[in-house]
Amino acid sequence: MKKEHIFIPQFNPVVGRMQWKDVDPDYEFNQEIARSGYGDMLHDSDRNHKYRLAIEHTIKRLKQQYPQNPVHVLDIGTGTGLLSMMAVNAGADLVTACESFLPMATCALNILRNNGFSDKINVIPKRSTDLIVGLDMPCKANVLVAELFDTELIGEGALETYRHAAKHLLTSDASLIPCAAQVYLQVVESQFLWSHHRLFPFQIKIGDTAIDIKEFQHAEIESCSGLPSTFDIQVSEIQLEDSQLVSCDRQLRCLLKSPRSVKRFNFGPPADLIKLNDALDLECTTFESGTAHAFVVWWSLQMEPTNTVPPISVAPSWVGDPNSAWRDHWMQAVYFPKTAHYLIKNESFMVRYLHDSLSMRFDILSVPNFNAKPDTSSLDVRNEMSCLSCSCDLHRVWPRTRISELNSSDYKTFSTKIINSLITVLQKNSTSLFNVLVVSDCTYLPFLLGKVLAKHVEKSQLIHLDTSPSSCLLLDRIYESYSTSGSIIESCQSIEEVFSRMTPNIFTKTNPTESTLILISEPYISSSILPWDSLYFWYAFQNLLSHNPAYSSLYLFSPVRLRIYAILVDFKYLWRIRSPVGFTCESFDLRPFDELVLDASAKSDELIEPHPLWEYPNTARSDACVIFEMVLPNSSDLGSDFQYTDSKKLIHCKQNTLTASSSSVNGIALWCEWLYNTPATHQPSETWWYAPAGPNKITTLNEPISWKSRGTQQGVFLFPSEWKTKISSNDLLRISACMDFDIFTGVLSPSFKIL
Repeated sequence: MKKEHIFIPQFNPVVGRMQWKDVDPDYEFNQEIARSGYGDMLHDSDRNHKYRLAIEHTIKRLKQQYPQNPVHVLDIGTGTGLLSMMAVNAGADLVTACESFLPMATCALNILRNNGFSDKINVIPKRSTDLIVGLDMPCKANVLVAELFDTELIGEGALETYRHAAKHLLTSDASLIPCAAQVYLQVVESQFLWSHHRLFPFQIKIGDTAIDIKEFQHAEIESCSGLPSTFDIQVSEIQLEDSQLVSCDRQLRCLLKSPRSVKRFNFGPPADLIKLNDALDLECTTFESGTAHAFVVWWSLQMEPTNTVPPISVAPSWVGDPNSAWRDHWMQAVYFPKTAHYLIKNESFMVRYLHDSLSMRFDILSVPNFNAKPDTSSLDVRNEMSCLSCSCDLHRVWPRTRISELNSSDYKTFSTKIINSLITVLQKNSTSLFNVLVVSDCTYLPFLLGKVLAKHVEKSQLIHLDTSPSSCLLLDRIYESYSTSGSIIESCQSIEEVFSRMTPNIFTKTNPTESTLILISEPYISSSILPWDSLYFWYAFQNLLSHNPAYSSLYLFSPVRLRIYAILVDFKYLWRIRSPVGFTCESFDLRPFDELVLDASAKSDELIEPHPLWEYPNTARSDACVIFEMVLPNSSDLGSDFQYTDSKKLIHCKQNTLTASSSSVNGIALWCEWLYNTPATHQPSETWWYAPAGPNKITTLNEPISWKSRGTQQGVFLFPSEWKTKISSNDLLRISACMDFDIFTGVLSPSFKIL
């Protein structure tokens, strides 16, 4: 039987255009299953064990206190049916489970059948808010078990779901598992966290001249609250410091002696206990002097009303909470104040906390009058929360990780090398006009280059090709202040726009042969997924040069070579997101779930996926080696039909073998380096490698890898489950890593196999 396929349009950031992708007919729902996070959740033994204990304790207590009353359990969002099966084993008389995602509802039925629960649990393929007592369930339930939480606690609609259940689906004395949650915060000083929220003053020194960028330090940006969405990261991987000075590199310092309780959420009933929005002013006192850059927020779940079962906590490791464990499906949430406040030791200050039914906000208020008790009852929470959202557009347009990268020392080093090279070219050329094209998204380069051009040449035209339409709109407002009679900076979204701006010349009647063309690129595209997806600059330059060959002088400040590195690693936790569950989850048979997820992943996921590896502890199990190397010549070498060039002429390496003597290895980490070959200040040419997503230092066998934590994420290949049987502790592990490249489509195709 012929396999059915469909074609979907998909933007390819490498070539900068829409392409048709051949996919399975159920591609979208396969993606939803594959990326749902169920895997890590089901491997969370602490979570699973405490849910089981709470269910057993609650049902036992109800049967002892009310032996005449049947225990009717409602399981909202049953997923695999795990909690429902726990309830039956604990002695529940009736279990109703609802699941609105039909593929998971079907999977739950298969799991129940495999475990012998088909006739004991009634699965309803509906949202809980659509359930009708008397139709979908015979009566109201006196026990509710659910897991409706995300990193922000309420971001998946838990409050509205609990409120509806308390009003329509539960008895007035129902027991809930969990029954409540407590939110905590710590106010921290951390230049690293703050660097993801605010662009720092930028200055580099070229010789005796300082070049700075002040255009982003105006009031609209400086006082902006930033993105309304939480910044969820593994805060445990940020080092806790006690010293007064906190550097920019993954460090923080707590300003409160202990975490501050924020709010207790009771999940009801009665429904009136569940407030869908609220405002609180929290009085805090500093334990140490320092700048309040961020709020680190987490929560713990009270698993059942008597508090006999220990809570589930998502506190960062440095809090020292014995009930916390490492999890990827729940992390810690970071929020930023409008302004970074310097607080003196033992100073009292007020934190304003707001939440609606789906999200939270935090801010620091000015020093309050403590003679008057704060009154937040009259606050319009919706209006207050909207005021704590981005109003400057920068945070909506430029990713947090990119903002942090622009604040990094690596970016300053990169910019300095580009500027030095440009100055050398300007000093050696006497042409009447300089045309400069910069290809990079969300970048400082046009600002820096514009200042250099204004100082060294009489007339220049600088075009910035930014593939993000929203970024162009933001930058256009700023570029207007740059344009003078002799120098113009403009933004474009496509190479076609560049053609119209650069030809004919907009400054003079000068022929192109009397002008100099300078092409500058930084390999960063905001829509790229993996580090090597930022090849768009090469395609843009080839298109431009093949149509404009007549410039008297041409200089390229862009990568001339791409290398992709790979290294075998042992991920301490990350493996869980793709590992089959089997019988490991409280001894239930969840193999139908494994089959569903693995099949969906095979149909929708790429072989290599992006992850910020600084957040995931990992150990090197091999030496790093180059698995792909490609030269990036300009079109004078390739001709106008460069996209039809035989890739063998460009690719110098596309395979290598990774070797490990340890069986404790479960994945491959990948990153890339770009080779720049540019005119230098004191010599004819300078060659340097740029690796924005690589390790911070040379990797050492069997030692933890320190990864760069800003900008583009690293690539990860997690070993498929069938590889486990092929990896022996007694044998040398050898894995062939291959990478091929299609110039026309811009697609890099990886493959890995055990030798």
